[in-house]
Amino acid sequence: MLSRAQSRNLVGLLVSLLAVTVGCAVVAVPFSTPMPGFWDSAREFAATGHISNVFAPCGYPGLLGLGVRFGGVGGAVALQLLIYLLILVAVYMTLLLLDADRMIAAAGACLLGLHPDLVVSIKKVWDTNITTALLVLICASLLAVLRRGLTPTRAIVIGIIWGLSINVRPNFPALVLPIAFAFWFAPVRANRTRLLFASGMLTLAGASLAVIVVSILVHGSFYIPENGPYNFYAGNNAFTERALLTSLNAEPSIYPSLLAEDFSTNVNIYNPDLRPYYMKQALLQARDKPLETIKLVLLKLVTLLRPDTKIYPLSSLGGMVQAALALAIPIWLVALTASRGEAWGLSDSLFLLFVVSYVTPYLVTNSDPRFRIPLDVLLLTHAISRIGKSWIRWQLTT
Repeated sequence: MLSRAQSRNLVGLLVSLLAVTVGCAVVAVPFSTPMPGFWDSAREFAATGHISNVFAPCGYPGLLGLGVRFGGVGGAVALQLLIYLLILVAVYMTLLLLDADRMIAAAGACLLGLHPDLVVSIKKVWDTNITTALLVLICASLLAVLRRGLTPTRAIVIGIIWGLSINVRPNFPALVLPIAFAFWFAPVRANRTRLLFASGMLTLAGASLAVIVVSILVHGSFYIPENGPYNFYAGNNAFTERALLTSLNAEPSIYPSLLAEDFSTNVNIYNPDLRPYYMKQALLQARDKPLETIKLVLLKLVTLLRPDTKIYPLSSLGGMVQAALALAIPIWLVALTASRGEAWGLSDSLFLLFVVSYVTPYLVTNSDPRFRIPLDVLLLTHAISRIGKSWIRWQLTT
C-alpha cells in the first residue's frame, strides 16, 4: 500500500501534469466555434446585454457573453477555464461523498481532468463542459442529501442548480428521477411526508426561479426554447436513419425530409411556425411505423455510445483517441463487475438513475456522440470510487 508521502507525491505529479496539459492547450489550441449560433448569441449579449434568439436555451451563451464583454475572446476562454476547474472541484467533491480517500479523490479528479474533450473544450464554443459541470454538481448535491439528510437549504440549492442546468441543456428536466430518488431515501428525523412535500416544493420553486430569472436577465422575458419540436422531428422522420449513420447526428435529416413533403427549397428549418408540423409528423411516424421507431431508438443509442468520427476517421490518431474515449461506459461496467465485493448502496443506485434519466431524452429526440461526454465523466467518477475502495480493501488484506 502506498504511504501518505508516496500518495502526496503521486497527486503532486498528476497536478503538475494537468497544469502543463491545460497550459499547453490554452496556448496552442486554436479558438473554435463548432456551435456558431451560441457564439453569435454570446457576442450579441456582450454588445447589447440581450439575446434575441429564442430557439435554444440562453444560459450558456449568456454566461459566455459576460466573458466576451469583459475580455473579448480571451475573456470567453478565461470563463471556460473556470468552468473546467469547476468540473475538477465537482468530481473531487463527488468522490469524497462516495467515501473515497482524499488522495484517491484528488488523483481521480486530476485523471478525469486530462480527458481530451474537456481540455480542448476550454477554447471551444459548445456546451459540453458546462453541461458536465452542472451534471456532476447535481450528483454531488444529491449524494450529500443521501448521506447527510434533506434540509430546506439543500432542497433550494439543488433546485437552483437544476434550474440553471435546464437553462443550458433542455434534457435536464428528466433529472427529476434521481432527484426524487435521493429525496425519498434521504435520512429524515421529522415527519417524512411533510418533509418530502416541503422539500419538493422548494426544489421546484428554486428550479423555476432560476429558469425564469436567467431568461429575464439574458433574453428580457421568460420564454420556452423552440428547439424541442425541432429535435423531436429530427430524430423521428424518414431520413433520420441515414443522417445518424452518415453524420452521427439526426439534424441533417430535417431539410431533405421537408423537401420530400413538398416544402420549398428555401424553407427555413428553424421557423417557429413549423413547430406544430414537427410535432405532428414525428408523432405520426411513431404511431404508423412502430418497428421503425424502435429501430431508430436503438440506432440513437448506438450513435450516443460510438466513437465520434465526424472529424477524424477511426483509422487516424484522432479517431483512435475517440475510440478510446468511447470506452468510458464499458470501463464503468467492468469496474462495477470488478468491485462486486464492495457493498452496493443507495449512492450506487443513484448513478443508475442518472444513466436512465440522462440518456432517455436523446433516444426520444436526437443523438450525437458528443452528448455522451458529461455522462462519461460522471460514470468514470463512480468507477474510480468503486475501484479505489476495492484496491484499499485488497491492500489491507494482503
